[in-house]
Amino acid sequence: MKDIIASVKDGSAAIKDVALVACLAAVLLFPDWTKASLRTMGLTTLETPLGTLNLAESQVQEGTATLTALDGVRREVQPGSEAARALDAVMRSVQNATMRAQDAVAAVQPAALVSSGWMYLGTVDPQRTDWKARTTKTVTAPYALLHTDKVVQTLTDVNLREFRPSPTGDLARIVRVVRGGQAVRILEIDTSRPVDPANPDAPGYRVWAKVGIDQVSVAER
Repeated sequence: MKDIIASVKDGSAAIKDVALVACLAAVLLFPDWTKASLRTMGLTTLETPLGTLNLAESQVQEGTATLTALDGVRREVQPGSEAARALDAVMRSVQNATMRAQDAVAAVQPAALVSSGWMYLGTVDPQRTDWKARTTKTVTAPYALLHTDKVVQTLTDVNLREFRPSPTGDLARIVRVVRGGQAVRILEIDTSRPVDPANPDAPGYRVWAKVGIDQVSVAER
């Protein structure tokens, strides 16, 4: 009887090993299809003989790449049009999916997430004294209180970019989505970009900041 039990245990262990190897082989040979299938089943991590495979990391990369591509489409769409509203809805959907994947990554390996980058804060008046009236801003703090090492909270979900915009206004690729209410620490502020390069003194300036993402949201201080 003991021999039978031992044989069953050995057989079960062998089956488990074969299954793990099969899963690992599938991931290595067909990575995109396998990861998509596993995510569809609700799995965000997979234990393999070589360690834990974080399926959500690839979803974050896919999400940010999609958002970067949609950036290019947005520049070709007439603001306020039906196409622009439809595009905004798509981008919000992709942002939400990307943030869910980021949460899954943070629960397992937070260091795998990008922790700093450039984000748009809003538009200031031509004198650079206050936020311009009736314009959108993405942080809670008054402009006059912004400074290096200041911790503020985001008002809305904001795309975090690898670099500040180029001198011609081209936007850098998106590397993360910062959730509304997230605490961010200002590392550098750039107010050098006029809203209208042809008339730099009239409409005001776009404010960009390099920020670091605090692990825990805190009250603005």
